[in-house]
Amino acid sequence: MVKIVLIASLSQILGFRETKIEIDNVSIKELGVELIKRSPKFSAIFSDDGSLKPGYLLLVNDTDYRLLGEEYRIRKNDVVAILPVSHGG
Repeated sequence: MVKIVLIASLSQILGFRETKIEIDNVSIKELGVELIKRSPKFSAIFSDDGSLKPGYLLLVNDTDYRLLGEEYRIRKNDVVAILPVSHGG
């Protein structure tokens, strides 16, 4: 199972802080599509094609997904954390 962790205001928007989903060997985009299917509220974070929308950071096992490369596949037992990027002013 993949653990999904929502940080800061995302937990209030989606109504939970953590959940586990039965999914394995998927790309970030495939994960985004699957999460939208499970809860349309995820469309605030992911585009219809599953890509992450601007203003959010996605970490896989505490590493920015962009550093893992496009070929990276999310596997069971991975932890995916999603957080909004906040800008002070």
